[in-house]
Amino acid sequence: MRDEMIVVGVDCSMGLHDNCVAQFLSKGELDIPIVFRSKCIASEMTNKLFPILDEIADKTRRKPLVAFERNNGGIFEMERLAHLNRGNKFKIFQMKKHGEADNDEPETVKLGWDCVTPNSLILTSNLQWVKASSLKVGDGIIGPTETPVRNKKKRGYFHRYLINQKILNIKNFEAPIIKVELSNGTILRVSNNHPFLVKTYTNGSQWKRADKITLKDIVYTIPIWESLKTFEAGRLSGLLCGEGYIQNQVKQNNRRYGLNLMVAQSEGLLADEIEQLWDKVGFKPNRKYIRHQAPERSHHKTMTYIGVGKILTVLEALGKLRPTRLINKFETKNLIETITDRNLPRISIKDIIIEPIGKVIGIETSGHTLIVDGVLSHNTNAATRPAMLIALKECIDNRLIRIYDRTTIDELFTFVKVQTSTIVKAQAEKNCLDDCVMALAITWQLYLDIQSETDEVTVAAEMQKYKSHIMQQYGKT
Repeated sequence: MRDEMIVVGVDCSMGLHDNCVAQFLSKGELDIPIVFRSKCIASEMTNKLFPILDEIADKTRRKPLVAFERNNGGIFEMERLAHLNRGNKFKIFQMKKHGEADNDEPETVKLGWDCVTPNSLILTSNLQWVKASSLKVGDGIIGPTETPVRNKKKRGYFHRYLINQKILNIKNFEAPIIKVELSNGTILRVSNNHPFLVKTYTNGSQWKRADKITLKDIVYTIPIWESLKTFEAGRLSGLLCGEGYIQNQVKQNNRRYGLNLMVAQSEGLLADEIEQLWDKVGFKPNRKYIRHQAPERSHHKTMTYIGVGKILTVLEALGKLRPTRLINKFETKNLIETITDRNLPRISIKDIIIEPIGKVIGIETSGHTLIVDGVLSHNTNAATRPAMLIALKECIDNRLIRIYDRTTIDELFTFVKVQTSTIVKAQAEKNCLDDCVMALAITWQLYLDIQSETDEVTVAAEMQKYKSHIMQQYGKT
């Protein structure tokens, strides 16, 4: 009973009369088969939920921890419920605001904030790897689409495309850290609830939390590069800005595939120098020749096109050489969308180490994703529907909780994957509801965060106790 905690997840209306549902879950020994369900507006639900929370606290002597869905109604009602909590009989989930010190707010669970360490490298829209600590709201970053998009060329195929996004919010936290080492030597340090994009056995992909990944998992990556500062790199960058171009190779079904980064020049000494420059900066260039076919131009020199053509090689060349004009074109024309998860290297995980609680940065983006230290990752959005539903599915598949409520069971049977024109989305069937399912997903996500946080605190306490015992018995070494 000492470590007992009761969590409450609430799916509330957006303002009009709708189904409002609260699911209750015991963390440890207690069993509370309660589902609050009422068709009302969010403010009426708060008035009805408040005495239930008080009664649970009185009978169990444990303070329930409550988390609302983060829509407009949920954010306001969480604040109102906090004002009603005059007897301090329950806890309200809160998030620290950016820039506040750790002791400015009560200690609460950071539900949904999937964080990176300050030194983590983030890929920006202008193809630079920047430390997370130097990013600010409004900066452009690159990340994959949150859900797979249907391939119009191949029926039945779905892929994730890289897209340009904007940073919407940044928050500083302290959270349990997990160190992940990949087989290519890359090392990542992220919060324990940070989701990675991992390969599935069906050749697809899914989001998986850092504390759930195993050595059998394979993640999607992008090479990390640094800008070159040599004379050869500067000269080649200038030639790319003046005589170079970037374009797609093929256009099919209103989507372009492949990329070329070339310098156009008449055959001669300068063309030979350009080829040598590519070699000196570490790229193996392609060289194409085109002769003029028109009779009136037959006396002109043969044109040569020298550069690179593989998608990831083009990306790396732009990032290392920094030709300003072509990078601006790459960003404004959204050429990053030519890259899918099929083009990206897949790297296995070599080692996973749980580290103590440390400082992390939460980054919320417009597309809900980002690329961290070369690995495709999910962002910091507490309303992340797919991640919560995946966690709930794993919970039900492994029979980790017992569901008593018949309405919730019925909704689970009508909660299916629906194929739209572009994506596959998990939602309720036509003319069915999903309020109980979403409330249960919020509750389970909150439970997972409390579990991992409690485990970390317990380990730290045991280590401190062990160190004190050693000091008392043997003294300093």
